Amino acid sequence: MSHNFFYNLKKQWQLVFFSALLLASISFALSTILPIKYESTVSILIIQKQSVEKVDAFSAAKSAEYLSQIFSRIIYTNKFFQELFQSPYKIVNDFPRDPEEWKKSWKKAVAVKKINNTGIIKISVLSSSRDQAENLAQAIAWNLSQNGQKYHGGGDRVEIKLIDGPITPFDSAWPKVWLNTLLGLLVGVLIAGSIIYFFPDNQLLRKKKNSFSSPEEYLTEWRELEGIDNE
Repeated sequence: MSHNFFYNLKKQWQLVFFSALLLASISFALSTILPIKYESTVSILIIQKQSVEKVDAFSAAKSAEYLSQIFSRIIYTNKFFQELFQSPYKIVNDFPRDPEEWKKSWKKAVAVKKINNTGIIKISVLSSSRDQAENLAQAIAWNLSQNGQKYHGGGDRVEIKLIDGPITPFDSAWPKVWLNTLLGLLVGVLIAGSIIYFFPDNQLLRKKKNSFSSPEEYLTEWRELEGIDNE
């Protein structure tokens, strides 16, 4: 950027200040009225047992990776969801009754991430209540360990263990009020900077004014644009 830009930026600091303040205030206000969501996370390890005579670490890892893929899909099924209410954890079913709406809501509430080549699944749950998020995460881990063999068909050769969590921060996961406010501040500065860069010192208006041979000619043109009779 040229020296003129920084000069104009300093000269029109009021525009930058008020633009940044306005966008930051709007972002803060919107973030405070949005519904709060808490997050709870658990990590599951899938172990593929091998016989002593046929120890093959590579095959075991690939099998565990395959099972991880299966379980990451099964979690989003209605049958798996219904089995959660058999767990010892208290869960409130505040999800929609309509199947299509339930599926959309459940996918928004639960995120599943596979850790490649490890057989580890990381499951994150969002809920408006911190206790509900933690109970739901624990119920998912419980259901996988207790009823997992219904889905993989490997019998006792497959073991599913909870290795981490539930981790449930006391602070809400969404919305990020201060992060959104900071982003609003930066967007305000960017908008003001763009205006100053492309239209420094109102050069477009000045160029229009300087194109007339006399102030009277400029005044006549301005009156015509405004619909004022030249009397």
